[in-house]
Amino acid sequence: MIIKDIFAKDINRNIRGVIKIGQEAETIKKQELEEYVVTDELQSHFKRFFSAYVNSINRPTDATGVWISGFFGSGKSHFLKILSYLLDNSMVAGKRPIDYFRDDSKIKDPDTIQLIEQSEQVPTDVVLFNIDAKADANAAADKSAILTVFLRVFNEKLGYDSNPSVANLERWLDDHGQYQAFKDAFYKASGSHWVDVRNSFSFIKNSVKEALVQSGSMTEGNAADYLSNMGNFTINPEEFAGMVKKYLDKKGNNHHIIFLADEVGQFIGDNGDRMLNLQTIVEQLQTQCAGQAWVVVTSQQQIDEVTANFTNQKREDLSKIQGRFNTMINMSSANANEVIQKRLLTKKPTASDQLAAIFEENHYNINNKINFSDQVSRKKYADDNDFITNYPFIPYQFDLLKDVLGAVRKHGAEGKHMSDGERSLLATFQAATVTYEDDKVGRLVPFSAFFRGMYEFLSHDHQVVFTNAEGNDAVCPNGNHDTLAMQVLEVLFMVKYLDNFPATLENITTLLIDGIFTDREDLTSKVKKALELLISQKYVQLNVETYEFLTDKEQDVNEAINSYEVDDTYIINKIGGYLIGDKYLSDRYVPKHMGNQYVFNFNIYIDGSAYGRSNNNQSLRIVTPLNPAGEEQYRMTAQSGSTVVLVLPDNNSYISNFRRVGQIEQYIQKSAGNLDNQEGAIRLGKMDERKKLEKAADEALLNDLNNSTIYVINDVLDDNTDITSRLNDAYQEVIDSSYRNLSYLTAIKDEKDVLHLLKGTGEEANTIIDDNQQAVQAVIDYLMMKTNQGMQALSMENIRDHFNDIPFGYNDEDIAWLVAKAFKDGKVKLAFNNAPISIGDAVNNAQLITSYLTKKQQVRKLTLQIVREVSEKQRKAARNFVRDILHKRSILADNNSTEQLAAKIVTTTEEKINELNDFDAFPQGPGKALIDQGVELLNPIANSGNNSERTYGLIDKHLDELEDWLEDMDDNGISDFYHSDTQKSVWRRSLDYMDRYNLAKGFIDSDNAVHKTAQTIKESLKKQNISRVIPQLEALNQDFATQFNDLVDELYRQYQDKSENYLQLLEQRLADANFPEQTANKLQQRIQDTISRDNQIAEQKSNDGKYTELNDQIQLLRRDADKLQREIDETSQQIARDLRRKQELAEQATEYDSNERPHPVKSIPHEVVHTKRVKTIKISELEGQAWRITSDSDLDSYINQLKQSLQREIDSNDIVNVDFK
Repeated sequence: MIIKDIFAKDINRNIRGVIKIGQEAETIKKQELEEYVVTDELQSHFKRFFSAYVNSINRPTDATGVWISGFFGSGKSHFLKILSYLLDNSMVAGKRPIDYFRDDSKIKDPDTIQLIEQSEQVPTDVVLFNIDAKADANAAADKSAILTVFLRVFNEKLGYDSNPSVANLERWLDDHGQYQAFKDAFYKASGSHWVDVRNSFSFIKNSVKEALVQSGSMTEGNAADYLSNMGNFTINPEEFAGMVKKYLDKKGNNHHIIFLADEVGQFIGDNGDRMLNLQTIVEQLQTQCAGQAWVVVTSQQQIDEVTANFTNQKREDLSKIQGRFNTMINMSSANANEVIQKRLLTKKPTASDQLAAIFEENHYNINNKINFSDQVSRKKYADDNDFITNYPFIPYQFDLLKDVLGAVRKHGAEGKHMSDGERSLLATFQAATVTYEDDKVGRLVPFSAFFRGMYEFLSHDHQVVFTNAEGNDAVCPNGNHDTLAMQVLEVLFMVKYLDNFPATLENITTLLIDGIFTDREDLTSKVKKALELLISQKYVQLNVETYEFLTDKEQDVNEAINSYEVDDTYIINKIGGYLIGDKYLSDRYVPKHMGNQYVFNFNIYIDGSAYGRSNNNQSLRIVTPLNPAGEEQYRMTAQSGSTVVLVLPDNNSYISNFRRVGQIEQYIQKSAGNLDNQEGAIRLGKMDERKKLEKAADEALLNDLNNSTIYVINDVLDDNTDITSRLNDAYQEVIDSSYRNLSYLTAIKDEKDVLHLLKGTGEEANTIIDDNQQAVQAVIDYLMMKTNQGMQALSMENIRDHFNDIPFGYNDEDIAWLVAKAFKDGKVKLAFNNAPISIGDAVNNAQLITSYLTKKQQVRKLTLQIVREVSEKQRKAARNFVRDILHKRSILADNNSTEQLAAKIVTTTEEKINELNDFDAFPQGPGKALIDQGVELLNPIANSGNNSERTYGLIDKHLDELEDWLEDMDDNGISDFYHSDTQKSVWRRSLDYMDRYNLAKGFIDSDNAVHKTAQTIKESLKKQNISRVIPQLEALNQDFATQFNDLVDELYRQYQDKSENYLQLLEQRLADANFPEQTANKLQQRIQDTISRDNQIAEQKSNDGKYTELNDQIQLLRRDADKLQREIDETSQQIARDLRRKQELAEQATEYDSNERPHPVKSIPHEVVHTKRVKTIKISELEGQAWRITSDSDLDSYINQLKQSLQREIDSNDIVNVDFK
């Protein structure tokens, strides 16, 4: 049986593969209705649509928008057209459209049939159109392009012209009952029927004017004005909806209109203004027409997918769009598959049986041939029914072809998408079937068979490739256009623009399986040869493992790319850029056994060229297939001990890929600029190709790296471990060989360890003695060697440089610790800016000294010297000095080095001097001369710094003097005194008593015993032997205290007497003045406060035993009493002056009688307090000079003068107090 005989219907019958909106011939309608396949999915879509539509018949609604979405070929347009037939309900070949569905049981659900019949109860105008076909040529710049199309198709439906201005005139005439009269008049005026020539309106304006006038529609002037302005016609969505509403109202009887617009989503594209225009149209129709006006649109995308392409602002403006289209219908791929299977591939019963038997016998063999290398799951035959349903096609072909057609529409068709003549999925499958209709059953349709169905719609840039290939004898020998090479080229084109289909050899072979008995292995071999042929002819290129069809333009670009030169340096840099770093080949080696504190840097050379810096002692040399050498050369290089040689396998794949990458990069750089869309797309494609090539090259290079050979010293490392482990092993061998003294380090140190070492604190202080002994000795030996060569001092920088280098390789922190250890051990001396650093300095300023040892900016200023040993005589003198003079046996530890002991001696001597200075600071203390002598003897030793030789020398020289000094200090009890708080307390008390005595002695009677006691204390304080003086001073202090306190008590009694006398005198004089009560009380309080305050002070002075200050307080008491007396006097005088002034004013006052004659005012008597004027004077104020009396007459004269002075005072005062003191 041959293939064409297995189908239930003639495979060659005329099937309208593409449903074209606008095809209205009755025969076409009949065929479409008869052959329309209603799948289960379509059943639900019909029910959903008609449920919504019938709802608008019975009550007003705004749910009148329908959005039908689905990929290309899913049946959207066909569904839309069938809806138009059912809604229009016009007879087709003597039957109503619904009868085709009912009679053939296309729709099995009675409820759906009932809904369709209900929709026929209202008259409906159906306006079916393809929006792109109806749009003007300049629609791209028209924001209201959708409104323009809706207005045009609405006008055409009503019989008006497609030109909105002309249609507007026709509508006006129709509304005024003048349209027919106008058409008749126009025929008379022009001889032509109006509808035949109205599309040439610009050329018939005179006839139009005459017809308007002759029909009585307008006056001649009005017609002229109208025609001159009619080109300015505009309309908005609201006005359009009003126009539709007016039409529906005019029709009456719940008349409906439905706009069925195909390919609206594609027409909108990424134009947000068009989407907004559609939203507004639908919204206005829903608002004004209350369910009588419907809009149904199709789109390859759902609404949210369309709006996703817009700006945020546009998406915000379109927030209502979902609400405008309440009914959403999505056509799935399964629907399209089912249509093809039922309409085209339904088999005869006998054929089905034969196919079932074939599959039963060969199903493993069949499905095993259908293999793909990508991760996308592609359908095989599920079972015998699946085989029968799809044969001669393979299940995966349905979905893959849909993807291909969508991609070709976008990238490969003439224009942005295929024209109306493009083939649908159904037509494409039919054409492919017909190609193999005469083949026997067993043949499978290869994917290449679908190509011819789309060839005629390809752009020139794609077609010319096939034209050239067909004329190429290598591809199509003897004019045979159906060679395997051509089939390969065709399938490569079809999958070129698919993101989810890698065109590998395996996948291409699967696409070309053409029979259930095809030998896949043989076919693979033939396909591979065909691919090689196509590559050689430049129609195809290999991108890593995938093959790519090249358009004519891409071939030109490839030729240009191939012309660019890429030198080996570029490839070496690419290899280095990928391999070298943290991922695979590191130029840094960090030995784990050294606490990750050591980093060894390696130079990297690739084929002899340095990659990065090359100033290190050790190297890694990488050899690529670009510059191979022999194994003997590799071994010789590695035997140097400082170089690792890594040889990559002889594999050219990544090198060719990197070279291609370099060519593409040059093309990308030079092609930047003004590019058309096609050139820009090719450039982007080349960028993507570059990424893939780099990825493939990297993967191949990594694979070769893992299989590389490593030479180090005399070994070839085992390749069983990973590359990182092998390389680390090689690095370690180089480090062990180069830095042989690195093993001296038994403990790795850091800056914190240096700090603790200098401080001599922390856990490390007890554990570091045995650490790194060989390394410390190496530092000492190096210094000794340099000293013997005549270098007195070396900088820390010099030490670093030496021990950083081979054969040591120590890091800076370890070197700092080694130097610090040698310093603390007394083997090395340190100086900073030529200033010596002692062990004490290091302990007290450990942080600072650590920075000298570790900071780069400081190490140049830090110098080291070797410490020379001192004589045994000096050692002994030092020990005696420490034991006898400093009394610090604790610093004589057995493990002290010479330098350490010297440093401790210096520090302790400084402490001794500080102690003596503290003695010396004691006020008027004993033994000042001896203390000063000791400081003078000890200062040179304390100032010897870190010069241990000088320290030991000074001790040895001055030890006898120091011992004599110490003996004098001990004999006189000086040290004991300063260390005894009791003795110092006695001494201070004596000094205090002497201070009190010296202040008071002028006021003490000469025969008082206190004078003798004080003199004895004074003499005792001058004696040298303090140990004998202290007991004497204790007794004398007691005598002095008793005697002096008696004097203070007597003086205090005198004070108390005077205080009482003053108080009584002041109160008496206050009473004598006879002040007003308020004034008297105020002064009385002042007197009491002042005397009371003075008494409190005097009492405190008495209690403190302060004789002199108590005496001063007596004088202060007198001054305060005099001040109070003056205040009493001044107050009395002021009261007297005030009273006198009031009397004077009263005497000057006058008043007037009834005749306006003035007379004195009679004062009103009132009680007056007679305050007395008081004045207190000193006798010296009356007589300014001393009296000299030599006779009685002299005495009388002076007395008379005194009497006269007193008389004058009495004349002006009531009381005169005379003070004779």
